[in-house]
Amino acid sequence: MTSGDSQDSDRQFPFGGSEQEPSRTSLTQENSSDSIERKERFEHCAAEEGGETAADTVGEGLGSEGFDLKGQNGDFEVEDSSEREKIQQELTEFRDKYYRVLAEFDNFRKKFTQQRAELLKYQGQSLIVDLLEVLDNFTRALAVKSGDVDTMRVGVEMIHRQFLEVFNRWEVRGEPSEGQPFDPVKHNAISTVPTEDFPPGTVVTVIKEPFFYKDRLIRPGEVIVAAEPRSSSVGEAQKGATESDTDGTGSSFGGS
Repeated sequence: MTSGDSQDSDRQFPFGGSEQEPSRTSLTQENSSDSIERKERFEHCAAEEGGETAADTVGEGLGSEGFDLKGQNGDFEVEDSSEREKIQQELTEFRDKYYRVLAEFDNFRKKFTQQRAELLKYQGQSLIVDLLEVLDNFTRALAVKSGDVDTMRVGVEMIHRQFLEVFNRWEVRGEPSEGQPFDPVKHNAISTVPTEDFPPGTVVTVIKEPFFYKDRLIRPGEVIVAAEPRSSSVGEAQKGATESDTDGTGSSFGGS
C-alpha cells in the first residue's frame, strides 16, 4: 500500500468517521439476533397467556376443520370430498326423478289424446243404441199386413211417444211456437199472411219446430208469421171505385 492509499483510507469526513464500508456479515448477524429475540419474546408472551404459541394455535385450528391450504399470499382452496359426494348424489336423484316424471307425463298425454280421439269418433254411439229401439218398433208396425186405420194410428202414436222419451233422455227438446211472437234467433219466416186472428209479428203456422240440445239451438224453426190486415177503408174505397167504373161503362153502352 502506498502512502497515498494510506492517506485515502484514513481520510476523515466532515461529520467524523472514516471512509470504511461496513461488513455485510456483521449486519446479517445483527438482524438474525434481533429476529430471534423478537420470536422468543412472542413465544414467551403466548406461553404465559395460553400455554401455546400462536403458530401452534393457527395450525391446530386449520387441522381441526380438515381444510387444505394451497397457494401463496393467502390464497387457498377448500376441499371436502364427503360434501361433494353428497351433492353429486342429490343431483343424480333429482335427474332420475325429472326423467321419470317426464316419461309419465308423455304417456299420460298419449293416452289422453287417444281417448279423446275415440270419444269424438264414437260420441253418438249411445244415442244410436236408444234410437234402434224406435226403429225396431217401426219395423214391427210395417210388418203388419192387415189392420184398420185407427189401430195403425195408435201404433204410430206409441212410437212417436217413445221417440220423444229418447229425446228427453238426451236433453233434446222441441219448443212450441204457434201463437208465440216471432223470434229471428230461433225462427225462420218462410212467408207472411194477413190475418185478424193474430197480432202482427205472431207465429201463425209452424212448419218445423225449433229444437234445442241442452241449452244450444241445433235447428231453427220454419214458421209463417201474421201480417197486418188490410184496413176496411181501403177495401171500401176499392169497392166504390169498382162500382163507379161499372156504372160508367153501362151508361156509355146504353147511350150508344
